[in-house]
Amino acid sequence: MDGLHPLLRSALGLFREPTASAAESVWWDPSGGLFWCNPVAGTIHFSSLGAPVSGTDDRVIKLPPLLAAFAPAPEGFVIASKNAVAVVSPVGTFLRTLARITHATDQIRFNEAKCDPFGRFVVGTAGVEGFANGTIYSIDPSGEWRVLYEHAGLVTGMQWSDDGTRMWFTDTKLSTIFTCEYSGYGDIRNVQPFVRGVRGEGLARDADGGFWTGFEGGGKIARWDASGAQTLELAIPAKRVTSLTFGGAELSTLFIATSRAGLSGEDVSSQPLSGAVFGIETATHGFPTRTFGLP
Repeated sequence: MDGLHPLLRSALGLFREPTASAAESVWWDPSGGLFWCNPVAGTIHFSSLGAPVSGTDDRVIKLPPLLAAFAPAPEGFVIASKNAVAVVSPVGTFLRTLARITHATDQIRFNEAKCDPFGRFVVGTAGVEGFANGTIYSIDPSGEWRVLYEHAGLVTGMQWSDDGTRMWFTDTKLSTIFTCEYSGYGDIRNVQPFVRGVRGEGLARDADGGFWTGFEGGGKIARWDASGAQTLELAIPAKRVTSLTFGGAELSTLFIATSRAGLSGEDVSSQPLSGAVFGIETATHGFPTRTFGLP
């Protein structure tokens, strides 16, 4: 198609209409669909590729809110609530609590999470009503947990190198994408800025060494190459981008989740697709979603 950026193979398309107030914590399932959650409602959604964009055929699993983030586990899902991490079955039945962590204040809750290359569930914290605290924790399948990092503002996205020796994370409050050394023991060392001046939301890594993130409240996404140079910027018809992931048969479709939570009525009226999930074909591809407990 003429006029497309070299990194793109299609125009932006609508994958799911805004059937919920927010779509967050998106990840691709090899069965052929996208998992995402609505944190405040406590719902997990499964959207099959090729099903109606209206979401009428989507599978919805109801859990107690708040559902901050979730990831695949052998028994079903590993989930983060406000202050606990648990395992639930594929239909949402509670199986066991892995960890319950007392935050420094009730204004702090768990936020985004992903599984690292060693099978741990890594989750960051967020403040409620303006209180910020950016601690990063890891929880292993036995339920043992540890603090990895205590000096972030608000972590909203995480990625690792294939061998697990390096980590990247978006810090929305500090307007920086950071990178650091990471080990098989789950240690974080030598945290350094990778890209400054970016209020990123979510983080997806591609096979060409690039990183994709949304702009908090900015209605756009962007990509940076392995050196930290920006290579692409794309407008999204929704002000709040929350999460990104690669999926599809070739893992070349970038899925972009958005939210209308916290937007004014005027913003929602002018951007009625806020809360939708978008998709765009890229000239690169991502990586399979990691499963809890499986390195």
